[in-house]
Amino acid sequence: MDKPTIFSKGNVSTEGKNTDNLLKEQNSEAPIHQNGKSSSQLGTLADGHQPKLPLYAKSLRVTVYLLIKVLNVAYAPVFLYRMFQTRSKCSPVTDPILRIPAVDLARKIRRKELSAEEVLKAYISRINEVNPMLNAIVESRFEEALEDARQVDAKVSANNFLEDEAAIEQDYPLLGVPITIKGSLAVKGLKHTGGSVIRKDHKAELDADVVSLVRKAGAIPLLVSNTPELCMSLETTNKLIGTTRNPHDTTRTCGGSSGGEASLLAAGASVIGIGSDVAGSLRLPAHYCGIWGHKPTPGTVSSTGHYPSCNQYEEWTRAFTVGPMVRYATDLKTFLRVIAKPEQVEKLDLDGKPNCRKPRKKHFDVKFGKASSTPANKVSICTVKLLVSYILYVDLKKIKIYYSEHEDYYWRTPNQHCRNAVNKVVDHLRNVCGSEPQKIDAHFSQNVPDLSAIDLLSIEGIEDCFDGNGNGALTELMKYATFRSQHTFMLIMCGVLRKTLINSPQKSRDKVKNIVNKVRKAFDSMLGEDDILIVPSFPTEAQKHGDVLRSIICIGYLSIFNLLGYPVTNCPVGVTSDGLPVGVQIVSRPYGDKITLTLAEELEASFGGWIEPSDI
Repeated sequence: MDKPTIFSKGNVSTEGKNTDNLLKEQNSEAPIHQNGKSSSQLGTLADGHQPKLPLYAKSLRVTVYLLIKVLNVAYAPVFLYRMFQTRSKCSPVTDPILRIPAVDLARKIRRKELSAEEVLKAYISRINEVNPMLNAIVESRFEEALEDARQVDAKVSANNFLEDEAAIEQDYPLLGVPITIKGSLAVKGLKHTGGSVIRKDHKAELDADVVSLVRKAGAIPLLVSNTPELCMSLETTNKLIGTTRNPHDTTRTCGGSSGGEASLLAAGASVIGIGSDVAGSLRLPAHYCGIWGHKPTPGTVSSTGHYPSCNQYEEWTRAFTVGPMVRYATDLKTFLRVIAKPEQVEKLDLDGKPNCRKPRKKHFDVKFGKASSTPANKVSICTVKLLVSYILYVDLKKIKIYYSEHEDYYWRTPNQHCRNAVNKVVDHLRNVCGSEPQKIDAHFSQNVPDLSAIDLLSIEGIEDCFDGNGNGALTELMKYATFRSQHTFMLIMCGVLRKTLINSPQKSRDKVKNIVNKVRKAFDSMLGEDDILIVPSFPTEAQKHGDVLRSIICIGYLSIFNLLGYPVTNCPVGVTSDGLPVGVQIVSRPYGDKITLTLAEELEASFGGWIEPSDI
């Protein structure tokens, strides 16, 4: 039987060819790629065969498959209940202050065009307005934040404050800007529970490293937002706060585990926030809620002060990252520069322009809000001014674009909305970059969910309620079955799977690591330093509450890039016929963050970016 390579691209096809003959053809007559690589080097495994998973990995696949089938049967009463549900969405954003990007807010505060206190009051008012519907907050510090804002205003009022505006902007790029923080990150004096009942009274004694950095940059923390228990779910729900809802449709999930952040940002109740990503847990909420989220290159942002953590530091930070979540893409570079480790800022080179050659003024057809093709009539005046005056000093002609719709992804192919989003971005960048994007075959992805899950769950020493290695998880599962557990189902199942994988034969675990290394080399050989890959963020738009359990295998769309250690930006680019946001992932090689962030700005200027739930 012919076996496909991990993927093919360009003019090289594996269809109808014997693998051995294909490899001979590639080695002898392979066309040369523009960066000097031959097509045979671009993403094929050394033996040209699809990697075979060990038996215990296949057993994991069968177990999850059977679980999903059982859930489909058990959901019959849920489907009946949903027929009587009423969809709600957030009220309109009426205060113009709430429509100003963070970098513009900081500039206006520095120049005394706005006071930090009035900005804080505007956001506190909006939070109080929408949170009863969203249920996104663990604990707030509104009074302390207002006092921080008054101190900022007192500093700004000094006569000599703006003697050197450039220096002030460099030192305080987020001066007076309110910021919300994912509840798994420590904010001094606020609850730091990780959504766990056993930590319900725990309060942070110190700020997490990233929180200290945003304070130093002048930002003012407002609150900590809701997460699943120990961040181990694709839906933001726990037994302390309950379930957080999507501002576009309260019958749907906001995703997880950074769901509280995404919900507040999408509702206009926050302008910038900090999330974390271990298997897409920053990007999935961004996709579901229609905001911008960036998973940075691993190791560039400190995770100190995050709960849960892991005592296997190198293994953990390879897969786990802390990153920015924003309402406006124009804030991403500044925000990432602020929270990056000081020694990593130079490597990220966010001030540099990729392939900078000449200025190019864009034409803007700004469309905010409506799901239809007609222009929306509610457009932010300050945002329009920002976009119209925006000049993109980046020549993107050297960037080569690859894309995939994951057509051969097993168990769940992306729906038409998600495929259209990819094609929409590809068509636009074809014109912008002036090169023909290359579609890659998706055979490579068929083992990704298994590989990603095994890679993550095999990391020992992750903080959880089962001593980090899953001990006691089976007992807790029995308690859950008899309604005696204080933990959530997803956390317990993660413990059970971790216990199983850690006790698997070392030979099998080593085999999985070898397969992972081959997949990583395949991607590395495809993507050059200035190249990008565009893929769906997820195969569906935001799902009904609880449905993420039935599509848990689709986490591979996101977790593959944790597996590879690549930076990824989720970009909202449109809405479905029901008015639900749809995004795409733009992927680059490590330390290619500035490329994905530059393209995010390009897409925001062209497609409008964040869409208000009330405008749909």
